Amino acid sequence: MNMVFVLFLRIVVFVLSISGIGSGIAGLVLTRKKKTMLKSVFVVLIVLPFILPFTTYMSGTFRKAPLNSDCLNDISTAIKNVENVKGGDYFLNEITYLNDSSALSADFNRVDSCTITLLQDINSLDASDVLDEYTFIDEIFGKKEEISNGVFVCSAVWSDRNSPYEVVVHCGYDGTIFYDDLNGNVYRIDYYVSRNSDKILGFVYAPPIIGCCDLAEIINSEQGFVMVGDEWVEC
Repeated sequence: MNMVFVLFLRIVVFVLSISGIGSGIAGLVLTRKKKTMLKSVFVVLIVLPFILPFTTYMSGTFRKAPLNSDCLNDISTAIKNVENVKGGDYFLNEITYLNDSSALSADFNRVDSCTITLLQDINSLDASDVLDEYTFIDEIFGKKEEISNGVFVCSAVWSDRNSPYEVVVHCGYDGTIFYDDLNGNVYRIDYYVSRNSDKILGFVYAPPIIGCCDLAEIINSEQGFVMVGDEWVEC
């Protein structure tokens, strides 16, 4: 969405909001001595313009990181699978995986993309230090997890409408994960979650993410692995 269209939407919403407030106040004044159901309509016209900014700009801006211990363990395994095939320095280049499944997917936790980078300037991961770089939001919605393969620090996921060009329409959530594999390697994983519910409701509301997101599935499937029993095996 370009800036001109966003500006146009803002002007339209602003004009409608002012008109609604003015109509509501005028209606209440004109019917102040009458008992009529229209008074409820006039109250709604006054209140609604104050509710819309909350739903469009604040509600759902941040959500809990949609990951649990199983998801994080699967991510670490997926990265190790790729390293076994591509080599340990594969992620020195920023690698992006895209979900090529149907855009009409009904998944509640669809992940559209995932980018992994091996950070050369970080030798170990201190979860508290990493989260200190964020705001208190990550203390509430973020996640720190230590598993057998390493340490994960997950930021809160945030609505993509925070960008300068899309402050009105929500289309999905961005999230960041830092992973220390305990072998001296620290990875940054950026992922994007977008579902039909985001695209349908995004103009007025950012719907919550239900369940957990399976980033490992994208990584494995993009690299040509298939699930055999409980393990991903290269095709």
